[in-house]
Amino acid sequence: SGLNNFYEQFNSFLQANQLSEESWALSGYQNAGYGYSLGDMGEKIGFAIVFIIILLIASCMGIVNAFSSNLDDRKKQIGMFRTVGATKRQIISIFGREAFLISIICAPISVCISYFAVKGVTSLMGDSFVFIPNWWVLILCALFSVACVMLAALIPLGRAARISPIQSIRNIELTRKMKTKRIKTKKSFNVS
Repeated sequence: SGLNNFYEQFNSFLQANQLSEESWALSGYQNAGYGYSLGDMGEKIGFAIVFIIILLIASCMGIVNAFSSNLDDRKKQIGMFRTVGATKRQIISIFGREAFLISIICAPISVCISYFAVKGVTSLMGDSFVFIPNWWVLILCALFSVACVMLAALIPLGRAARISPIQSIRNIELTRKMKTKRIKTKKSFNVS
């Protein structure tokens, strides 16, 4: 109903300015007096696409760093799994399910926050700006975000699966510190 209302308003605007839909599309809004050309619109769309790609790369790097630090903190747990016979595929499956559950919980929340943020901004900009949500697009955005999280989580999951049981159980940092630390022996014992 909201989309039909938008089309009715658009058609009434075209009729009021004695324009057809074809001339509107071909003129690049110049007949309506807005001063935009198709080249300007293409430039803006290209800028938006580059901006979206940069945001996607940055968010994927953030996801990789978050999962990497999470799995680094759980090295001993992964080592125990490997010691009792878990295969690399099982390690990826266990922690991959965890990543999937986190993404399933967070994706709808992020889409809702984005929806209300855009709706709030368009309402602040006045009546000339219209926000008509398409529910299929919102659902596809949620599914796309889950897919992005799972693809970004594959990098740290692959690293976690390559951890050997011995390497993950022993404390390498403590061993290195003990090698470099020299303990001085004393000839007499000082009680104080």
